Amino acid sequence: LLRKSQTFSIMKFFQFREQLFRRRQTNNGAHQTDLLDLKCAGLSDEKLFKQILRKLQKNKHVKKVDLFGNSLADGVIPLAMMLSSNKSIRSLKLDQNRMSCANLAAIALGLQTNSTIEECTFDFNHIGPAGAKAFAKMLCSNDSITNISFRFNRIGSDGAEGFAKMLRVNKTIKRITLRGNGIGNQGAIAIMKALKENTTVEYIDLSFNEFQGRIVAVALMDLLVSNHTMKVFRLWDNAIGNGAIIAKGLSQNRGLESLYLGKNGIDDDGTTALAVALERNKTLKTICLYQNKIGTKGITALASGLERNFTLENLQIDGCEGDDEDERETAYCAAIKKIDHLLRLNLSGRANIYMNDSSLPHSLWAYVFARVSEQPDVLYSFLQTKPDLFIS
Repeated sequence: LLRKSQTFSIMKFFQFREQLFRRRQTNNGAHQTDLLDLKCAGLSDEKLFKQILRKLQKNKHVKKVDLFGNSLADGVIPLAMMLSSNKSIRSLKLDQNRMSCANLAAIALGLQTNSTIEECTFDFNHIGPAGAKAFAKMLCSNDSITNISFRFNRIGSDGAEGFAKMLRVNKTIKRITLRGNGIGNQGAIAIMKALKENTTVEYIDLSFNEFQGRIVAVALMDLLVSNHTMKVFRLWDNAIGNGAIIAKGLSQNRGLESLYLGKNGIDDDGTTALAVALERNKTLKTICLYQNKIGTKGITALASGLERNFTLENLQIDGCEGDDEDERETAYCAAIKKIDHLLRLNLSGRANIYMNDSSLPHSLWAYVFARVSEQPDVLYSFLQTKPDLFIS
């Protein structure tokens, strides 16, 4: 009798075969999925896995392959061989497969001759510094991969420096996720310095990486001053602090749209500096400041800074949820309410409303007001600013 896991693997295999041949069997032009979903399919059976890979090697229709949670460490070599010749797969997910540094080095070797893969994810494996450096070396000459993810892989500072070297020469990577890898100050600074020379990365996640202090804040400031290509930067839970230094970079940045600084030890003085930077910044739409050391002074400064910022739409900060009426009426809570009001003004088009010479045609203002008709405070603010629109 087959074990339960083997039975499940065989069932998945027949589902897989049906998907691969479905296009040949249908001639009615109906839409067919391009995803081969083999998550948690029990493919640790090497013989079964090789059968699937042989089919994939010649297949021209499957664009996305998800192999999450299959413990494929022993099947990496045949997988790498398939990748070296396959011309259809665009996305490969190998998360949580107990892969080692040697396993990733083999995958990197297979991808050297692959020119179609665009996305690779290796989250929650055991790749380590050597595996990260091997993959980064392959990316130095790769011009098809645009999105990589290595969350929680213990790559350390050495692995981060390998990626930093790659970022100086690679011209195609747009998204890179290195969350939870213990890269420390050395790794973080290396990556930030490399990004100063990079003009293609638009999204980077360095959250939960155990770096901290003024030296990292200065590197971040320099990066924000120099790089105007990056759109999203995630730095959650790294104890950077030094908000005033970060603010200097943010005030001069002209490209970033989302900055996540939650749980970074930023105090009232740092928040006040960030508020001043928001008055000057014209591109940021989201800033996350959850779980920092922000009190009434800092939150009041943010509310004041937003009076002159027309672009920010989402400010994530610890709220005011007290049940007591007196507690809800504190200065902190009053500032939270003001921030909420100003953000809704921005979302409703305050930039156009407050421009002296608005480019919005007169006839379209009725639609603008219709959008905010259920927000009396927003509507009132707009009418105060544009009373001439109601003068016949």
